[in-house]
Amino acid sequence: MTQAATLDTQQLQRVLDYLKTRRHYQRNRVMLLLTHWSMLRVGEVAALRYCDVMDGDGGILAETVLAATQTKGDRSRRIWFNERMRAELAAYVSAHKPNHKTQRLFYTQRSEGFTANTLTHIINSCNDPPVFAQVRLLISMIDRFVPVFSCPRLDEAGVGYKTQSSH
Repeated sequence: MTQAATLDTQQLQRVLDYLKTRRHYQRNRVMLLLTHWSMLRVGEVAALRYCDVMDGDGGILAETVLAATQTKGDRSRRIWFNERMRAELAAYVSAHKPNHKTQRLFYTQRSEGFTANTLTHIINSCNDPPVFAQVRLLISMIDRFVPVFSCPRLDEAGVGYKTQSSH
């Protein structure tokens, strides 16, 4: 299997710029950035709840543990939110206050939250051809997880994705 391509900073910015022109910009931006900055799979983003990202005082956690039911496979997984991701989550949470902490983090118009399949359809719904290709590329890479989220700077230096993911 060949190594999957990664989105560099410029390509990610183009996708984010395109999302500004669509409905539910803030929600979609945070979902996309969670896959890129926090290395979450689409199904994990769909399964996030407010209690997974917020502490008891309403602040954003620096790290959290996803239950086995929220992840791929039968094992729980620890995830970290960097400062930029925490700022994005804080802005999203302040704009979308939960009714209760166990509520799904990302809303839909028809139900309480996304499934992995419905979230994939949302991300694939971009119609602009140049950006559509970037979003499709991102989605295809998200489910492969390790190759997708290798650091572009390390890639350019010739460091393999297996080496990057082992640290």
